[in-house]
Amino acid sequence: MDTYSDPEKLRELASAQTLAIWAVLAGILGNVIWSLMIVTVPFMLYAVYRLARGLDKSAGSAAFFMIAMLIPIVGIICLLVLNSSATTRLRDGMLTVGLFGVPKAELAKLGAKTE
Repeated sequence: MDTYSDPEKLRELASAQTLAIWAVLAGILGNVIWSLMIVTVPFMLYAVYRLARGLDKSAGSAAFFMIAMLIPIVGIICLLVLNSSATTRLRDGMLTVGLFGVPKAELAKLGAKTE
């Protein structure tokens, strides 16, 4: 099934994008207060992994982004690039994307989550 019409894939991508937005903010804070980097770097790596998985990136591409995350400022730029791709894909799936990702009301339109 196409990624743009699969509600579960769109829900996963929306969740990963929200996580990545918080990771960008954490990364900015970590670059200002260096002692926080011990917490923000693992969080940013996890966010990149989730976002790359949600965007169906290859393992090599995901690894590249994760390695780039270890370089201050470059990691934030990588997160912003991935976030831009996620926004485009979510909008192609007819979802509204706000400042902090897809609103919960918009996600409810996708239907109940199946587990």
